[in-house]
Amino acid sequence: FRSLLETRDGALVALIKHHGLYRLRDDGWEGFACNPKLEGLEGGGLLEDPEGALWFAADSERLARVDHQESLTFWPVAQILPLRSPEDSRPPSLSGGIAWQDRILFTSSLGVGALNPRSSPEAYWFPSILGDGARVIPGIQGAFWASSLSNVVRYDRAGAVVEYYSPRGYSNTLRYAIPRQHGGVWVVGGNGLFAMPDPSRMVHYTKVPSAATEGVAQALEDREGNLWIA
Repeated sequence: FRSLLETRDGALVALIKHHGLYRLRDDGWEGFACNPKLEGLEGGGLLEDPEGALWFAADSERLARVDHQESLTFWPVAQILPLRSPEDSRPPSLSGGIAWQDRILFTSSLGVGALNPRSSPEAYWFPSILGDGARVIPGIQGAFWASSLSNVVRYDRAGAVVEYYSPRGYSNTLRYAIPRQHGGVWVVGGNGLFAMPDPSRMVHYTKVPSAATEGVAQALEDREGNLWIA
């Protein structure tokens, strides 16, 4: 398995290396009609756009889009990322992306980009000082967050930077960051869990061995304000 996604209609879809897309039915996994065209592809980063189509990185040169009829379209990465440097062969990362308003937000070496699936696939870029390893996090009231190994940025619903968090002494060690219910962000760092109520304050939440945070895949805050990490 390269990626798992629960779609808005409640279906579970898997992207499987070299084989394509599969949907879980009552009697097992059922392959998509377009799978013969996906054989041999690595694939990665499955995302559902606002219209319900599925997107993923087919390889370093192409993004793939699969619509409701399971028809497959490839978009050249060069068309989507016209500004990337020639030596950078990494595809956009949809695994750290979200559907936002009528767009798809994703990350790449250029920062946070947006695609409007209804029009030209050429991306435009939000102001970003995130660097590599970034992921996009949904916020409230149409806003969104983005975090990387060193920084956390909050954007408003228009895509402008509102707040910028850069924990001192934790450059390239942030494992995960999510918005806090009461403002600011939770940060999973190299040697523990921290709350940042505002960009200037960092409150130690609990100490965790670095080995325990190194492979963090997800962090969640429950209704009572407790932080859970996986």
